[in-house]
Amino acid sequence: MVKKSPHLKVESSGDVMGKLTTVEKEIYGYLCKGLTPQQIIIKRGRKGIRSKESTYRPLRKLKKLGIVGHGYNLVENLGGGSPYSPHFKNKKLRLHGQQFTVQILDSDERYNKFLKTCNSRIIDNNTLMFYRDKIIVYGVTSFAGNSVSECMAKSTTYWNRFLRRLENDYNLILIKPRKSNIYFFNQHWAEVGNELAREYNDNCENLQVRTNDDGKVWLLIDNSFNLNELEATHPQSAPFDIQKMQKHFNSIRDNDILEPHKLQLLVEGLLKVNIEQKEKLAYVTDLIGNMAILQKNEMELNKAMRMDIQELKRK
Repeated sequence: MVKKSPHLKVESSGDVMGKLTTVEKEIYGYLCKGLTPQQIIIKRGRKGIRSKESTYRPLRKLKKLGIVGHGYNLVENLGGGSPYSPHFKNKKLRLHGQQFTVQILDSDERYNKFLKTCNSRIIDNNTLMFYRDKIIVYGVTSFAGNSVSECMAKSTTYWNRFLRRLENDYNLILIKPRKSNIYFFNQHWAEVGNELAREYNDNCENLQVRTNDDGKVWLLIDNSFNLNELEATHPQSAPFDIQKMQKHFNSIRDNDILEPHKLQLLVEGLLKVNIEQKEKLAYVTDLIGNMAILQKNEMELNKAMRMDIQELKRK
């Protein structure tokens, strides 16, 4: 089932970056290098700019534009982070929106004391919900690549490091060989710069395609970061779905498949030729049939004439 609905058109990423002042672009450049706000203040202080507000004001502007998130933590070392990060340049796919549950394999009194004072935290911009026997992670980090395997490798490395950090901070055991205690219940795989997504976004339309069995949305068009993304969103099949869609669109791009109206004209032309060919074939068939009849009549006439000649010779 395909559902279309209008939505507000948003600015492209180029428009957003074009609105930044020279100072804001400078701050953004430091964030891309992995500097924290305090490190940026020190860096700018060496240039004679000692006001903290002169750094935090541009940071608030970047946050308001959606270029940075909570904590102003923009870039991850493993190719993750904001879609505006340099890691995403010339990449075809973006894995994001990962949400999963981690069953706690072991804990002690230190973790129980923590639960009495707090049950949620934001770490690396990811929101975590803490429970007695599990942790639920709502990830916001993106991972860019040109294939599903490349994105998955970056994601696995990042989350493995992230969970090791949680183990150390809260004295837990979350990762153990041959233990299947991590369950992903949400993940979005997007092809960036998709032609169909660009057409829908230009027309201020939205697209959602649902499965026939469970009714869940497995394909949609999203423009939250102005990247014209075609997204596979089914919790279980998203990685396989995006591979199929990428293969399909690459086939169109590589083979220069005709647009629908041109394809229609081509089919109509072929049908017309086919009809003409059928008419010619019928004419030739009739002609051959008539020639066969004439040949048969000629043979019978020759036979009769031979018989008449033989009869005359006897007389």
